[in-house]
Amino acid sequence: MTVDDHNDRQEMTKKSPSTSRRTKERKEAYLLELERAWPTILRAYHDFKARRPIIEYRVREDLVCAFPASAYLDGLTKRTREQTRKMHERATATGRIVVFVSDSREQVLRSYVFAIEAPGCAESKRKTRVRRKRITA
Repeated sequence: MTVDDHNDRQEMTKKSPSTSRRTKERKEAYLLELERAWPTILRAYHDFKARRPIIEYRVREDLVCAFPASAYLDGLTKRTREQTRKMHERATATGRIVVFVSDSREQVLRSYVFAIEAPGCAESKRKTRVRRKRITA
């Protein structure tokens, strides 16, 4: 493979600017959703803090769920499971929280790691329902 072939191949695999922009815009939109639901996310996290839960925010249902990490990880693909396990271990070791956003319409499951204080998240006037999963030892 020549240098020119390699450069052409790299150009073909790059995302188009419009795709990258749409992805960034969607990610920012989810951050706004998370900010509105943040008080509920924190409440769900603190309810099960000793068990180091993974939080999922379901955008379309406007629902926050707390899951035992092992149960949540078991529901992911093998590749994603390993990445998420490492991410969760690092997050909990540094006093952070793992939050997944699930958007059924867009078929998106995106993970975020936040400091528990999350200074950028303001109080929300909108009420978000909380579904708590019983976490067993």
